[in-house]
Amino acid sequence: MQHWVEKEKKEKCKYVTIYYDFETTQHTAVQGKQDTFEHIPNLLVSQAVCDQCADIAQNDYFCNVCKNRQQIFHNLDNPDLSVSAQFIDYLNSFPARYSLLLVAHNARSFDSVILLQELVKRNINNELTLQGAKIICMKAGPWKFIDSLMFLPMPLSAMPKSFGLNELKKGYMPFLANCPDFYNYEGRMLDKDLYCVSGMKSKAADDFHKWYDSQVAKNYVFNFRKELIEYCISDVTILRQACHAFRKLFAGVAGFDPMFQCITLSSACMAAYRRNVLRVNTIDIVPPGGYHGRGKQSHSALRWLDYESHKLGTVIKTIHTDREVSVMGRRVDGYVELSLENGGVEKRIYQFHWCFWHSCPIHFPTTQDDQTNRYEQTQRLTAMFRRNGFIVIEKWECEFKRELTSDPEVKAYFEANPTTRTPPLNLRDGLAGGRTSALRWYHKADVTKGEKIKMADVVSEYPNANLKGAYPSGHPILFLEGDPTMPPVEEWNGMVKITVLPPQDLFLPVLPLCTCRTCAVTENKDMSAQCKRKTDH
Repeated sequence: MQHWVEKEKKEKCKYVTIYYDFETTQHTAVQGKQDTFEHIPNLLVSQAVCDQCADIAQNDYFCNVCKNRQQIFHNLDNPDLSVSAQFIDYLNSFPARYSLLLVAHNARSFDSVILLQELVKRNINNELTLQGAKIICMKAGPWKFIDSLMFLPMPLSAMPKSFGLNELKKGYMPFLANCPDFYNYEGRMLDKDLYCVSGMKSKAADDFHKWYDSQVAKNYVFNFRKELIEYCISDVTILRQACHAFRKLFAGVAGFDPMFQCITLSSACMAAYRRNVLRVNTIDIVPPGGYHGRGKQSHSALRWLDYESHKLGTVIKTIHTDREVSVMGRRVDGYVELSLENGGVEKRIYQFHWCFWHSCPIHFPTTQDDQTNRYEQTQRLTAMFRRNGFIVIEKWECEFKRELTSDPEVKAYFEANPTTRTPPLNLRDGLAGGRTSALRWYHKADVTKGEKIKMADVVSEYPNANLKGAYPSGHPILFLEGDPTMPPVEEWNGMVKITVLPPQDLFLPVLPLCTCRTCAVTENKDMSAQCKRKTDH
């Protein structure tokens, strides 16, 4: 693993961060689903900052780089106007040399989804980074949209206290009243039910009731339009100042701006580690194809090649013995050169064909709808090798499976060599975590007998392991089955892939076991008799 190199800011480019927030109506039913309502934006507030003015707290500030800091877009007077379109027009007003970083809280599930619709409508090319169905990053030309929740996993209401912003406090808004019927409302406080009190936590609900009752007691005049805009401004101000404080704190420790360089807190922490702590050539990165070759090769193919090597009496080159060989620019499963009596050399290629991937004519015959005739491609490749003087030995997956059960010589070989060509060692297979065993599904405590139900948990061992545990440095030394240079077992310090015969009478097993779905659903307790899945690890 190498040191992390941060992206440098270009001298001729201007960098601006825009914090923004949508307010939406929820009274328009989705077509065909009368009980489902669409979030349609009717207000957006944004605040722009750059390196020159980021430390200035006021909202109504004018900067020579980012111009008027605060922008307000709404359609409260004309519902036909698109708030998203107004905001995109505002972004387009920046010169081409400006690079814009746009930040919203929970953008991955809300704000970015709304803006993506407008980008698609305008045929603006975009690039999404997804976490499941959530948009954690969206790029469109010089614009980069990220989610502050990926860096600050807390509600906006908690940010002022977390970052010492004592002059700021998130307010309350009757979200259910955000519809045209209330746009021009001015009068007494609206009903509590319109504030979604049922969705608040107990402390937040208590604080709300105190605030609401105090407003009623002093006969506060509630102006919906004014309150909606001020509420949105307050949210964006909290977001801007909290993110600015976070970015300064992080940069002071790590030496770089996390939101400019990264898209999540975890990636920022890893970048900080690689930039400031990691020593060169200490942490090994396992090659994508494993240590035995650049690509993956199937377990079945390697078993067949082992048997062919046994019959031939010499070693066939594979990814386990050498590296996967390329012949005429094409990778092959096995390759060997045999000396002939006349002094010549026989160049022999071994190819194992998976029935599905190579369109086995028996089990997966090519159809008229098949745009890529994989069987013909396989045949053409074999013919090309043979035209150029190579001997090609082919084996279909179905044919080899049949030999494993019906050919006496094949059966005898693998019975005598049961561990021949186990699947390659995968380091992740040695990691098993989680305490999900339920020793009892249900128990009703007998209060009359003084019974109590308590929960016991174990404090996470990860911090202790990270602090005191030994970490491997550099690449491992590899030993394959039968290697005469392999050290004695007592000298090993690493990982080994072996077959274990586990004890069958333990109430709490010591080895992890992955059951198949059928066994889990049917609650199969005798998998050795009914489940075809092997239990070796």
